[in-house]
Amino acid sequence: MELFSGREKFFTQKWRPYVILFLLGCIFYLPGITHLPPTDRDEARFAQASRQMLETGNYIDIRFQSKPRYKKPIGIYWLQAASDAIFGDPESPKIWPYRLPSFLGALITVLLTFYLGKRFFNPRVGFLAALLLESSVLLQVEATIATTDASLLATITAMMVMLGRIYLSENERTDMAVWGFWIFCGVGVLLKGPIPPFVAFLTVITLSILDKNLKLVRRLRPLPGIFLLLIVVLPWFWAIHKATGGTFIRKALTQDLLPKLLGGHESHGAPPGLYLLLIPLLFWPGTLVFINAMKEAWRSKSERTIRFLISWAIPTWLAFEFIPTKLPHYILPVFPALSILTGFYLIKAGVQGDAWFNKAKGFTNFISKWIFIGITLSICLGDVALGIYFNHTVSIAASLVVLGGALLTWLVFRPHHLSWTQSIVAICVISGTLITMPTFSFVLPSANPIWISREVSRAISQIPELTKPALASVGYHEPSLVFLAGTKTRIGSLQEVLKSLEERKVTHVLVPKKLHQLLLQEALKRGIKLRLIKQIHGFNYSKGKWLNLNLYRVTLH
Repeated sequence: MELFSGREKFFTQKWRPYVILFLLGCIFYLPGITHLPPTDRDEARFAQASRQMLETGNYIDIRFQSKPRYKKPIGIYWLQAASDAIFGDPESPKIWPYRLPSFLGALITVLLTFYLGKRFFNPRVGFLAALLLESSVLLQVEATIATTDASLLATITAMMVMLGRIYLSENERTDMAVWGFWIFCGVGVLLKGPIPPFVAFLTVITLSILDKNLKLVRRLRPLPGIFLLLIVVLPWFWAIHKATGGTFIRKALTQDLLPKLLGGHESHGAPPGLYLLLIPLLFWPGTLVFINAMKEAWRSKSERTIRFLISWAIPTWLAFEFIPTKLPHYILPVFPALSILTGFYLIKAGVQGDAWFNKAKGFTNFISKWIFIGITLSICLGDVALGIYFNHTVSIAASLVVLGGALLTWLVFRPHHLSWTQSIVAICVISGTLITMPTFSFVLPSANPIWISREVSRAISQIPELTKPALASVGYHEPSLVFLAGTKTRIGSLQEVLKSLEERKVTHVLVPKKLHQLLLQEALKRGIKLRLIKQIHGFNYSKGKWLNLNLYRVTLH
């Protein structure tokens, strides 16, 4: 049975799938962007460094407060600073303007995935592939927070669209695609250094080996192409080299890139195979058909389109498996290829009929179903447990998540009047609207004890000030506190905070409860009275421990 027959073809013709996918992306992602507080630690660091560009007018150097942030290139900071300049309010900093580049990057990736699936196969494959990608857990996370990866994914996908056109158009001129490939590769370098060239290199080398020729390499025009890439990336790299005396490039290589390649950097090491274990969660709800889709893709690898997608996905996947440092989002660049392969499988199965489909699935279908159900139940139980543990109640949003989980379970053991591919569309929409969106938009934000920085910021903002508030903090050093309380927030030891009090540079002090008596005594010796305005009992999820903090307002004798 075909997925899109009769009136259903209406949704995959002309401009309609782009509009549908765009609207679904807004429903899936926008509520979380506006409701979820700033997260620690990378997101808050990115957003704060971007804000400081607007505050200082320095759009070359990257700093978190006074400290250099020499890990990633400038691209994401420019995008976030531009977004905040257009949509933000400097007097009342909000995180959502800094998240818009991630949101747009995710949407662009989804639309490009539809385009590539349509060009390689047909609109039905493209639509299913884009929907699977759009509803995946990993892209939902990256679309919701102000980090590099969703924007990077858009540039990598655009680069691979160009590469795919070049590879499949052997007898046509592809000048624009060649120049587009190198330009998008350069833009990706400005976002995250060597990752886009790395993905492209592995894909081109694999295709050349499988095809037993170097036609693709020659068609890419590497010499003028690399020159064009350098035109894109060199101006900023030269500017930062001059501004820092070469410190940026040296530190980016020796303190970020090489440690990740040589060992488990910043306690993020893991053995090969981690991503294979994580993919059921990260690609959920596509987990339901992922295993069978990959088996079918391998059987069809003689087709040039399938060979291109496999050459994109598998070598990059394996490379990240063998790099010692691992974080879940590292594997994101292969998701568009995996999604298109999965969409291809679903449509092929639908065309050949559910009888063929059920026979082809066999034991892996049984395993996939129960892995899917297990992940779904884990998310539902996790949302319920979060509310009970932190708020001693089950919220309406958590109840919606449970309802969504029940509907997904029912669809997995679908009624006979729905085809399997129609069920997949319903599963993707339900998972996005009733499970992941409520989780990021309402369940997580309502768990107040984990948002210590938000509680501190709210307490300070509720008290009218003659001067702009300035906070000093002891014992709680998370970057989100700097973002929410302001760039001038002072984080340090008790002695450093006391020095700031002596210099009359702070209006509020945040201190662990166990140190508050010592702070009060030392402040009085300096002629400073501290008035308690809030006691905060919260859970620092970055360190995995509970904290008892006192927030004081400074009053001079």
